[in-house]
Amino acid sequence: MEEKEINLVYYLNILYRRRKIILIILILSFLFFGIKYLLPLVSSKIPFLSERFLQTYKIEGVIEIGTLSNGKPIESQAEVVWKINSKIYNSSDCSVKASAIQNTQLVKIALFSSNPDKGKESFKKLCDSIKKEHQKIIEKDKEKINKKIEEIKNRINAYEEEIKSLREKKANTESEMSEIKKEMESLDLSDTSQKSRYSFLTNQYSYKNSEVNQYRSIINSKKKTLETLKSELNTEEAHLLDIRPTEAVKEPAVSSKTFSKKELLSHFLIVVLAGLIIGIVSSFLVEFWQKNRERILSQE
Repeated sequence: MEEKEINLVYYLNILYRRRKIILIILILSFLFFGIKYLLPLVSSKIPFLSERFLQTYKIEGVIEIGTLSNGKPIESQAEVVWKINSKIYNSSDCSVKASAIQNTQLVKIALFSSNPDKGKESFKKLCDSIKKEHQKIIEKDKEKINKKIEEIKNRINAYEEEIKSLREKKANTESEMSEIKKEMESLDLSDTSQKSRYSFLTNQYSYKNSEVNQYRSIINSKKKTLETLKSELNTEEAHLLDIRPTEAVKEPAVSSKTFSKKELLSHFLIVVLAGLIIGIVSSFLVEFWQKNRERILSQE
C-alpha cells in the first residue's frame, strides 16, 4: 500500500514539474475551440471580423438525373456524385459535397461558401454544367432514335408503294377476269368452234384467278410486315417521349452553420479532455526523455 502511494506521489510530482507543458497544450486546445466553433458565431455579428472570418453558409439543393430512350439514367448516381465531389463539372472555389438518395435518381448537392449569393450562383453553374453534359448525351441518343425512325418510315413507305402496286395489278387482273367471264357467258357451247374458245377462256380465267390469289397472299404478307413496322415506329417514337433531361427538383436553400449551447458544451469538453490527455502523455514523454537521453544517445 505504501509503495503504491509512493508511485502515485511520484507521478503527481512529474505532472507538477511539467505543468507548463500541460498548460501550453490546454491553451492551444482553447484556441482551437475558439477558432473552430466560436469565431464563426462572433464574426457574423461584427462587421470588422466578418470581412476576414466570414461565417460559412450551406447551400443545399437536389437534382434529378434524366433518363434516356431505353429508360436508363443518363449517368449513374455514383458517377455523378464522384464527378461533383471531384469538381469535374465545375472549378468553383466553394467546397462541395454530393450524396446519392437511395432508390431514386436524385442527388443531393451541398456547397459551402462564406457568401450565400456566390454560393447560389456556384450551385446554378454546377447544375448548368451537369445539364449541359447530360444534354450532349441526350442529343446523341435522340439522333440514334431519329435515324432509326427515319429508316423505319422509309421501309413503311416502300411497303405501302409495293402494296399499292400489287393492289393495282390485282384489280387489273380481276378486271380481265370479269371480261373473260362475260365472253364465256356470251358463247354458244353448241357451236364447236365456240366450245373450243370456251375451253381456252376457262384456262385463262383459272390462270388469272391463281394470279389474283397470289397477289392477295403477297399483299396480306406485306400488310403484316407493314403492321410490324408501324408498331416498331410507335415504339421508337414512344422512346423519344421517355427521354427526360436532368433538372434541379429542389431550389438551393441557404442555411448558416451554427451550434446549439448543448453542442458547444459537448465540443468544449471533448477539446479540453483531449488537451489534458495529450498534455499528460507529453509530460511523461518529456520526463522519460530527460532521464534516459544520455543512455539512449550513448547506445546509438
